Amino acid sequence: MMAWLSEWWSGGIAAVEPATVRDASRLSQLHGASFHRGWGEAEFEVMLSERNTLVHRLRMGRKTIGFAVSRLAADEAEILSIAVDPGHRGRGLSRGLLLTHLGHLAGRGVRFLARLSTSTEYLTRWLIHPA
Repeated sequence: MMAWLSEWWSGGIAAVEPATVRDASRLSQLHGASFHRGWGEAEFEVMLSERNTLVHRLRMGRKTIGFAVSRLAADEAEILSIAVDPGHRGRGLSRGLLLTHLGHLAGRGVRFLARLSTSTEYLTRWLIHPA
């Protein structure tokens, strides 16, 4: 009983799941709250409809509180953005989001992962899973 009450009080259990076009507005809000130049709802709608883009949402109960977006090309992917609502940061929630997102990328055959850092403009590459 206490576990259920604790989950209810905290907003529920965090879950990572595929995002849909219906999430575009909330994802745009989260991006705007997390970055200097936030992406608009239309940009998310385009990404969510592209076959080479993978988008996951992080939900706490019924509320979307984060997301991860990557673009795929052959056996490579680039993480375009990852964000968590400022009110939910510092709780370790992004770890599950990132690990689930990376697992789905690996499941799609991605072997190399890149992330362009806009603050320093350098490209970092990681080997997801060796050949």
